[in-house]
Amino acid sequence: VVMAISTGHAGDVVTPLSATVDFIALLIRIVQVVWGPALSIGPFLALLALWSVGRKQHAAPNWALPANVRSGDGEPITPSIVVKALRDLG
Repeated sequence: VVMAISTGHAGDVVTPLSATVDFIALLIRIVQVVWGPALSIGPFLALLALWSVGRKQHAAPNWALPANVRSGDGEPITPSIVVKALRDLG
């Protein structure tokens, strides 16, 4: 309003509002262009990232790891493990 009074143009009141609307329209246009490829490539990239993390950090449970990585040291001996071992003896 001060800018409109100083310049004498009433249209200067709406200039910041129109600039904001143009900026929002630009953001919407960018999202429309990027949304399609991101929607199709996004799940693949997420799966690739999860695979990489699991491969490097061994974030999987012990039973799901390969045999050469798995370690049984320090597992607590519980009654269910004893029963399972006796059952496996036959």
